[in-house]
Amino acid sequence: MKIQDISFSDLPFSTLYREFTSDNKKLQDYYEVNPFSTQEFNKLASNKEFSGDRAALVGNLKDFNRPFDLDQPAMANLEALEDPEVFTVVTGQQMTVYGGPLFTVFKTITTILLARQLSKTTGKKVVPVFWLADEDHDFEEISKVKIPQGAGMKTVRLSSAKNGHSVGRIDVGDSFRSFRDEVKQLLPETDFSGELWDMLDKAYPDGQLKNGFARLMSALFSKHGLFFAGSDYEPFKQTLKKPIQTAIGKADEIHAALESQSSALEQDFHRQARIQGTTLFLHDKRKGRLRLDHHNSSWSSESGDTWTSEELLALAEDQPGRFSPNVFLRPVLQDALLPNLAYVGGPAEIAYYGQMRTVYPVFGLQMPAIVPRMSATLVESSIGRIMEQLPFRLPDYGRRIEDLEKAYIESSGFAEADGIFSDWKNEVEALAGEYIGYIAEYDASLKGSAGKETANYQKAIDKLQQKLKRSVRQKEETQLNRIRKIQHHLFPCGMLQEREVSILYFMNKYGTGMWDEILSAIDTPCFDRHKMIYL
Repeated sequence: MKIQDISFSDLPFSTLYREFTSDNKKLQDYYEVNPFSTQEFNKLASNKEFSGDRAALVGNLKDFNRPFDLDQPAMANLEALEDPEVFTVVTGQQMTVYGGPLFTVFKTITTILLARQLSKTTGKKVVPVFWLADEDHDFEEISKVKIPQGAGMKTVRLSSAKNGHSVGRIDVGDSFRSFRDEVKQLLPETDFSGELWDMLDKAYPDGQLKNGFARLMSALFSKHGLFFAGSDYEPFKQTLKKPIQTAIGKADEIHAALESQSSALEQDFHRQARIQGTTLFLHDKRKGRLRLDHHNSSWSSESGDTWTSEELLALAEDQPGRFSPNVFLRPVLQDALLPNLAYVGGPAEIAYYGQMRTVYPVFGLQMPAIVPRMSATLVESSIGRIMEQLPFRLPDYGRRIEDLEKAYIESSGFAEADGIFSDWKNEVEALAGEYIGYIAEYDASLKGSAGKETANYQKAIDKLQQKLKRSVRQKEETQLNRIRKIQHHLFPCGMLQEREVSILYFMNKYGTGMWDEILSAIDTPCFDRHKMIYL
């Protein structure tokens, strides 16, 4: 497996992400640990304290993971958390149906590799955990699968009547069968189709999104020690009462910390997430997940219900499962629940973590190390072969197709060929003029015939030039079609492949074990450059 590195500076990533994955100097005030410093990681591991009840944590994690059919290495890692010298590395993602686009897998691979590396360098056992975003309510975002089809992309959407509810609580029921059949029709039959659909049907037998996503990821990665956690689970919420109540009682302080850090970040970069009045939502059985707003000492929800701070604190004491975190509180709950050293995130997550450093002390916590996930483009052999015949690199294919075509035509050399024909005709005309004059000296009546023969010769050169032009155009069109094909493969819909293409497309062609091969081929989790992985 050939792997090539490409600088992030050549690809469409934010200024913040490029800075974060380079020298990181402008961002050192926004993150606790330089993720590329072994020394800082070792110091973090040496000083890490976890005050939680590890025995209770392991018991709850076992119950939480029971529906996900963990392999033995994952169970061994989970049980190891009872040891006070064992820590976690976490990644997380929305539970996109059928596993989502490629970056979900790339985050998981990074987490597994980072846990292995830290286990070697810190002297502590470190285990990988996938945090299920089971309280996210963006059903539109998680309910689609994108499959390349010819020169375009086909999107299949899953329907539900419970939009607005946490996706972990949605059971799509009968609609899942038609969705499954439509996706299957888009994927051609291959040697690997049978094993892929066996895996998918075992993961999603009932259309339950949370269990289905986790079972699929478990089938792919629990053999490498990965297990799961999530906040929409009553025993975990009981454990997390204190940070939930802190989010209520110190709402103004949290808001001020977020706003101050975000404003400072904006001086050089951008704020990824808008600061809301609070960091909390409230689950409602009928109306879904409702945002809570805070004004002085009073609280209200989108449904019109109101509480005093004391009433809301009492509700959190009695029913902590009613409360749900927003994008800024979710990491805090995650790091309160687990003995976590690091979080593996993509460009957007790294940006909003940059807004959060001053929030962690409000909860009596320290921000973990934030590590960039692997960013990669998978290059099929048929694409790799034709890329070798063209004068472009991966970043070039992110340009407009019109610009690529123009650049190729200008580089094809035909303008030079036009010049050659022009020189040829000029030389013929000059030479003919000399000899026509010589013939006319002998017989003036032949001067016209000699001129006609010269003109005929000029026309023959023109015909040859046109034939060459047609030949070049045919070759150019072949190459231009190849350019379009490569661009669609590498930048579908104008986006990086990892953000658009479903993992199903590649597993159907290369087998469900392809991620094991990539894990074997990449021995370091230090992803400060984009990778081109040639399949």
